[in-house]
Amino acid sequence: MPDSVGRRRLLLCSLLAIALLPLSSVAQVKPCTSDPKYVYPQEHWAQVDPGKTGWSVEELQAAKEYAKSIGSQSWLLIENGRMVDSYGPIDRTNSLHSARKSFMSAMYGQAIADGTIDISKTLNDLGIDDNDPKLTPEEKQATVRDLLMARSGVYHPALGESASMAAARPKRYSHPRGTFWYYNNWDFNALGTIFNQLTKTSLYDFMHDRIAVPLRMEDFKLAEQQYLDGPDSIHKYYNMEMSARDMARFGHLFASQGCWDGKQIIPAAWVKESTAPYSDTVGDFQPLGLGYYGYLWWVGDHKRFLPNTSLPDGSYAALGAGPQIILVIPGKGLVLVHRTGTDSVCPFNRTDCSYSMIPNLKVFTLLEMIVQAKK
Repeated sequence: MPDSVGRRRLLLCSLLAIALLPLSSVAQVKPCTSDPKYVYPQEHWAQVDPGKTGWSVEELQAAKEYAKSIGSQSWLLIENGRMVDSYGPIDRTNSLHSARKSFMSAMYGQAIADGTIDISKTLNDLGIDDNDPKLTPEEKQATVRDLLMARSGVYHPALGESASMAAARPKRYSHPRGTFWYYNNWDFNALGTIFNQLTKTSLYDFMHDRIAVPLRMEDFKLAEQQYLDGPDSIHKYYNMEMSARDMARFGHLFASQGCWDGKQIIPAAWVKESTAPYSDTVGDFQPLGLGYYGYLWWVGDHKRFLPNTSLPDGSYAALGAGPQIILVIPGKGLVLVHRTGTDSVCPFNRTDCSYSMIPNLKVFTLLEMIVQAKK
């Protein structure tokens, strides 16, 4: 009997020890074969001489001067995992705004691989609703995949909506689920609720353990990440604060098909699936369009992507107000990050000031200048 009690105590202690481990230790991280031309930053990014690696120093300098003239906070250029050049304070953390959504997409891929999320489940299956006016039975037939594609057909007020998003929001019940693309903060915020519910953890803790730690992010601080509440919806807005050089690590992870220095951080199949072009983005919200939309990524296809650029098909980007940008060009091994310092003008938790914005077209012109500096 004492031996049996002792074994049970040992088992309980072992289970408790496992429960207390960070998610990164518990999850099964599969080995992978890294692209031989890529390197992966350790404590800091390795740097190269632009002039000796085929870049025009004069054109990169012109891009810096242009960035200064339009009010950019910083930009950072990575090629094959090495820093080519940068402008401004790349270590300063700042709100990602809507670029946060591509991180959520990545975490969904990880949770699906863990077996904790099934994107074919409906809102009804998961018990998802909202405050009055509540969701109808028809709206609750939207699947998690519909939300990832911004095709839920649920046009309930949402937290964090910009004026342009609210103005472009279709009338309630006007489109059945899956039939119409609208850049919908309700979908994105509800994805956060669903993620927390099914993984039984905060998305910020998950992000810390499963992305920030394995990528050895330099400036990520768990305490800086915060939810925002409001009366419009029960689904919280999840803000993320990050530096340019850490955003570049995330971009390089995707350029490398989710493989980071021999470890498969994001399933390669999910990288491909989530950055596929599902929806044309020309519409009331984006009259010019921004190419196509995947699962919370903006995607270039059919020779259409960010206006004022000539980026190749297969490129994709995380985009947020400012604009905040993580541009990935897998065919060229390039990752390009742009930051606008909205937090330096109006911290994210303030409502009594206005964000400092740069017109998107000016920043897209800057991206084109940088990419074209490769000779």
